[in-house]
Amino acid sequence: MVQPLAAGAPGRVALRQDSRLPEWSTALYWPATAGWHQVRGPGRTVHQFYVFPSSAWLGPELWERQQAARQRSATAWFFGLFLLAGGFLWLEEKL
Repeated sequence: MVQPLAAGAPGRVALRQDSRLPEWSTALYWPATAGWHQVRGPGRTVHQFYVFPSSAWLGPELWERQQAARQRSATAWFFGLFLLAGGFLWLEEKL
């Protein structure tokens, strides 16, 4: 069972046993709210994890976009080389 600690309804998660490690189980969970969440596993195991809000990733995402825009594309070089090679082949045929 996964429960948001701040607000929200608890949700059930189906565990899937690992075929190679029988003592391990995994589950997928997509939280609806940001903040601390608590997972109660089989037995009395309790784990907590933090979910960042989507706005927290705007800074790193913006930085990655800026870095990608700053990188020069190699397509201009290939296009120029293609035009030069095509022009040479055309000129060679005329001579």
